[in-house]
Amino acid sequence: MRKGAHPRAIDPRVGPTTTVAMALLMAVVACSRDDAIAPSAPPEPSHPPQCRAGILLPGSDLVGDVSRIPANDALPVRLVDVPFVVDASKVRERPSPIERVGRHVIRTWTEADTSLGARRISKPFRTPLEHAEVLVLKVARGVVDEIDVTVVPVGEEPTPVERLQRTVRLDFSTAATGVEELEIALQPLLRGNWRHGPGHSVGRFRIEIDAKLPLDALLEIEVRPRSARFEGPAAKRTDGPPGTLRPGFHLRSGASVRLPIGPSTEARELVFYTYAALGRPRVAVRLSDRRAPHEWMSSARRSWSRHEVEIAPTAGQELVFEVRGNGVVLIGDPTLWSSPPKLRPPDVIVYLIDTLLASRLGALGSDLPDVSPAMDELIGNGLAFVRATSTSSWTKPAVASLLTGVYPLTHRVGTRNYTDRLPHGVPMLQTRFRQAGFRTLSASASPLGSTLSGLERGFDLAQPPAHWSNDLGPLGHPSARQLQAAVLEFIEEDPSRPIFAYLHTLEVHEFWRPMFADGKEGEAPYDRAIRHQDQALRELLAEYRRLGRELVLVLVSDHGEGFGEYGVTPGHGYSVRQNQLHVPLVFYGPRWLPRGRVAEPASLVDVAPTLLDLFSLSPLPYAQGRSLLPGPNADPPPAAVYAERTWFLWDPDGPELLARVGVDGRKSVAGYDVPVTWDLAKSPCEDAAHRLDPSPQETSELRRFLSEQRDAAKNWDGAYGASEPGRIDPGDIARLRALGYLE
Repeated sequence: MRKGAHPRAIDPRVGPTTTVAMALLMAVVACSRDDAIAPSAPPEPSHPPQCRAGILLPGSDLVGDVSRIPANDALPVRLVDVPFVVDASKVRERPSPIERVGRHVIRTWTEADTSLGARRISKPFRTPLEHAEVLVLKVARGVVDEIDVTVVPVGEEPTPVERLQRTVRLDFSTAATGVEELEIALQPLLRGNWRHGPGHSVGRFRIEIDAKLPLDALLEIEVRPRSARFEGPAAKRTDGPPGTLRPGFHLRSGASVRLPIGPSTEARELVFYTYAALGRPRVAVRLSDRRAPHEWMSSARRSWSRHEVEIAPTAGQELVFEVRGNGVVLIGDPTLWSSPPKLRPPDVIVYLIDTLLASRLGALGSDLPDVSPAMDELIGNGLAFVRATSTSSWTKPAVASLLTGVYPLTHRVGTRNYTDRLPHGVPMLQTRFRQAGFRTLSASASPLGSTLSGLERGFDLAQPPAHWSNDLGPLGHPSARQLQAAVLEFIEEDPSRPIFAYLHTLEVHEFWRPMFADGKEGEAPYDRAIRHQDQALRELLAEYRRLGRELVLVLVSDHGEGFGEYGVTPGHGYSVRQNQLHVPLVFYGPRWLPRGRVAEPASLVDVAPTLLDLFSLSPLPYAQGRSLLPGPNADPPPAAVYAERTWFLWDPDGPELLARVGVDGRKSVAGYDVPVTWDLAKSPCEDAAHRLDPSPQETSELRRFLSEQRDAAKNWDGAYGASEPGRIDPGDIARLRALGYLE
């Protein structure tokens, strides 16, 4: 995926739901015929670079037993999940100032050649930035497949790169006839690109639109203020200050909402957050019984403010939020908590290091001294699965599998296009911990592990990459230390409660950055990036020891990295070779887990079932993984684990591949003209000289797995709907360019 291959344009179109599984199934069936044509095997270079895949160590060596953690009986009441009643009788609606231009004005726009080609250039829009949040284009459908729109501050003469970074591509390819209304967030385009903090507030700007769009097809343009986005007196939403996502609802001044709080009369602590989205609103909270002696009032600020209120409800009462003053307020995650548990469960951190090949760690095969001492210590003192396999060779499908326990051919996020998101309503690992009384946080440096895949859902607070856009270092992305600081700040808000946190770091993914160019002799930049990441992780563990908090930590990666072996393009996402699939997987929690190495195959789909088993929580529906915890009641080991490579942005027409890694260490790959097999104990690098023919059983298992996945995908769609095609917003496009996915 790294430099050297030409990136293709983003294609947000969604293909048929069963195409991938059917194509692979047909390939496997064809491969089993006696009259199969000569094999088209994986490419092999004449002089391959040194193989970096690790030898799969045989045998298991465990010390200690599992101590499952009992579930909490006193569960919180998440009021954002209950139906609420709105009273809008006191709302005084004010018309929102919307700047609108129609066809007669659009026809006066000039045409000019720019670094992005011929463009139609508007007259300046004069709406101040603080009131101009959204650009809306109304375009006749069926005229063009896609157009580029650029937003440029008046007085700026952007360089070609700056113009590109202020551009968003709009897709019309799936639109029928009629009118398409498309919304573009202005601030990410106006306030600077992803690698630099925002500039000064912009008072005037112009827009540039592809000249290939006929004038008659561009019907109308609106510049809407922030207040126009808060439709109605109240509504559910998940947003907040730039870069934070917190479930709740918005409420206009003069409106109130009533939320049922159940029959319990137990004293509870009401915790909620406020954010003044517009104006200077004030929030009042009371019980519906007017005889209640107290009313709690707070002024909302331009940042999330946390509020704690002790209440003692009586049966049948409701909680009432009212907004006074002037403006709109966001009410974030109102929750009724019972008293903190006397024995607080340990915190849980799923710590994902993007692009970390297991065999480049000291404890798993690296011959470099001190490249990963903190991670080696976790491996030595934790429950380490030394033959763990990712479910995919790139991030988007793999992380969706990690948090759902479902293989990519069932959830299909990232198996067909770049904008797939998990459907609403899909239960995920964080959902179970949130329901069980854990405060939940997502802090991701990659949009693929957050908003671009629908993985921000189910968290009390999600901080996608945009949260750190004002404070970026040499990576051009949030650093591991910034993500770790977010965890510590989240703990500090309420130290009495356990947390579940998902961290997704990019240090190793960005090993090609200049900051990793120089180092010790004999080291590659990739190893220096691992050492840098390892030092950050060591600091987090030390801080936990200082706080005296108990911790269960899962160290994992989404995929590995290729360096030009086998004739495959350097990077990841191109194949199902071991260097792209072999990932670290360690469960660390000395008080609750045994320590040692486990040689049986493990997969990313096993992570969620294992954590839920450890914490005595109910399993996820449709999960295809198993709990990896040992013991007399352990789940039976699988016959094999599987990984796919069916689609990738930079190689969308590449082969659709499926790998099966068996308990015996044999790996079979379908998707070529005939399947190929290796014994990984003898050939960890899957070289041509050791290529084997698959056994009838291996071919049969591949066929069975694909058939099961096809049926599982139908059931998944019946329960939740197909994956959702989401638009990539301007901020995501800038971040993807910074990640090297786009030019």
